[in-house]
Amino acid sequence: MRSAWTAAAGCAAALWAASPAAGASAAPRHRAFWDVSLGPVRSTNVYRDSSEEADTGYDLRARVGLRSRFSPRTFAQLHYDLDALSFGTANVENRRDHAFAGLVRHRLSDPLTLEGKAGLRLSRFPNVAAFDSTTAYGQAALKGYLTTRTTLEGGLAYEATSYPDYDLDNHSVGVFGTLARDFGRRTFGELSMAFRSEDYSERLLRDPTSTDAPDDPRRRDHDWFAGARVVRDFSLVLQLEAAYQYGRLSSNGDSLDFGPFQSALADVPGDERLVSDFYSHRRHEIRARLRRLIRRGSSVTLAARFQDRAYFGRLARDADEQFLSPEEKRHDRALLVSATVDVPIPVLARRARFGHFGLRLRLAREMNQSNEALYDYGSTVAALSFTSWF
Repeated sequence: MRSAWTAAAGCAAALWAASPAAGASAAPRHRAFWDVSLGPVRSTNVYRDSSEEADTGYDLRARVGLRSRFSPRTFAQLHYDLDALSFGTANVENRRDHAFAGLVRHRLSDPLTLEGKAGLRLSRFPNVAAFDSTTAYGQAALKGYLTTRTTLEGGLAYEATSYPDYDLDNHSVGVFGTLARDFGRRTFGELSMAFRSEDYSERLLRDPTSTDAPDDPRRRDHDWFAGARVVRDFSLVLQLEAAYQYGRLSSNGDSLDFGPFQSALADVPGDERLVSDFYSHRRHEIRARLRRLIRRGSSVTLAARFQDRAYFGRLARDADEQFLSPEEKRHDRALLVSATVDVPIPVLARRARFGHFGLRLRLAREMNQSNEALYDYGSTVAALSFTSWF
């Protein structure tokens, strides 16, 4: 919690430092903004597993904040986010996320800009208190123009998460970089890479002697990814975005399997089994998004995402929670396709003095093909939301 308050205080201090000195001629300009969507949601598989529990609930996503221009070189933003998802019957994972975040961007010179971000996120699960967590994060980055059309950005990031009732406290330090290029003819592309080292202070290894550091038996993860993204505007109203990302997680974390005859309540010596390299995996991800503007305030968005994830040591289980025979490493292939339609509300659009008010219909289908029986599933989600933004 101390790191959380430190991040919030640092964000406030950065905003104060960004304000002009007393007597400066340019007066700061401030503008409030919001972006809200609220409505019913129907899911054929709330928990996204083989249980296939269907239910109807509501989804709320809201952001309110303030943007400030202190000078031609300095911009700042503060905002609060509320993300809530609730179901009536399949309610174990109902959640509410509260997030406070700030950003300061200052142009040091014509080709060089410094940007800092910090925030605090409170995740709350009303029916499973053990999942409650508090996360503080911050990052700093420098962005420079190599040419008039090419930029290079790099920075450092820190994040710490605390679980009061669960042994999953962790903190991470990372680096990231992005090379972006405007190719002209309404085409933009970028290459990105990031690396993160994550330590779990309360998650001890079952067998510390199997690691490179037997004197420090804590779980450690090293996660990195590299990706490419291209955005193409075919016209003023039609845009296509495509992206690919490769990621790899290396972890010393292990897991104890009780075996078919042993459990926490039944002791059968020799039946247990230690599975090492439990979390390590590699993943490929391909994403595409096509957005078409119909008229002012109306649009249609089609999106698709495919991810292939293969674990190096984690063994797949059948419907009885036993290892497959012959044994197989867990391997998932997930496909998510969605269609979103946004339309304005005619009466409010004509009478509102400011802001946009509309309706959003979203249909999504997710299919996860896995040799782990619990996670071999399909799910369909339909949501209708009232939206407002300014």
